Amino acid sequence: MKVSAIIPVYNGERWLSEALDSVKSQTRPVDELIVVDDASDDRSAEIATKFGAKVVQLDKNSGEGAARNAGLRCAIGDAIAWLDADDIWAPNHIEILSCLLNRYPEATAAFAAVQRFGRRSELLKGHIPGGQPVHVFWAAVNDWVHTTIGSMTRRDALLEIGGFDTDQRYAVDYDLWLRLARDHLFVCTHEITSFWRWHEEQQSQRYGEQLQSVYHFRHRYLIEEQRSGDPDVAREVKNRLAFLFKRDLEQALASRNIQLAKCLFKMSEIIPGLTTATLVRFRLLYYMTCLRALSN
Repeated sequence: MKVSAIIPVYNGERWLSEALDSVKSQTRPVDELIVVDDASDDRSAEIATKFGAKVVQLDKNSGEGAARNAGLRCAIGDAIAWLDADDIWAPNHIEILSCLLNRYPEATAAFAAVQRFGRRSELLKGHIPGGQPVHVFWAAVNDWVHTTIGSMTRRDALLEIGGFDTDQRYAVDYDLWLRLARDHLFVCTHEITSFWRWHEEQQSQRYGEQLQSVYHFRHRYLIEEQRSGDPDVAREVKNRLAFLFKRDLEQALASRNIQLAKCLFKMSEIIPGLTTATLVRFRLLYYMTCLRALSN
């Protein structure tokens, strides 16, 4: 099995060399290294070239989804391993994940645990149990099942579902795993094989925008399932969408996170099953929370 490593980058010269070093240090070398330069105006493309990467340059900044898809389209590997320009892999990352896919040909994607470092230190095992390949669709509806940097996915399956979404700037990995998990098995080990750098510039810190995109993707998936899928699955997705929205909004209000609550309110029109009374109650709680924040 051939493996292509793909790194999307936008003005990532600060840490790109470390990411590329970690790819070059793999105990099981990748068969191809692709860096997609999303119209950077720094030295990202130059650094990637020095490391011997195949550099794909986009004419304009198009976002993570478009950059990942550009790399996917030109990749030759049977499997794709994703890495971000500010993160790093452990030396055994490719070896462990490729072994999982070889051992379980019925699995479409393989994952390993991810360790956050920098401004936050946290072990991420995701929502995929270790061991045999499993269906994790409902876990994917509820939350991000895992990270992209901790994954390896068969290229054919990625192409079959059309790759990453290119309309949204946030949470495109959530959407990818949601669509892929509907009909494919995932396999996971809880051994740490990658490291996610947490810093002040990263997209992940804009949680309100991330959550808005998640609800956009959930709603879009619901519409697709209602049109051409299983009515029972569509009904359950609809129920979960309403439940998750109420839960997230209640938590935002309870913690007095006004910005997050405001982001969620913007999505209320696409949430099925919300009564007028429910929305009025939430808005009253929101205004009361704002008043308390001002009084303090």
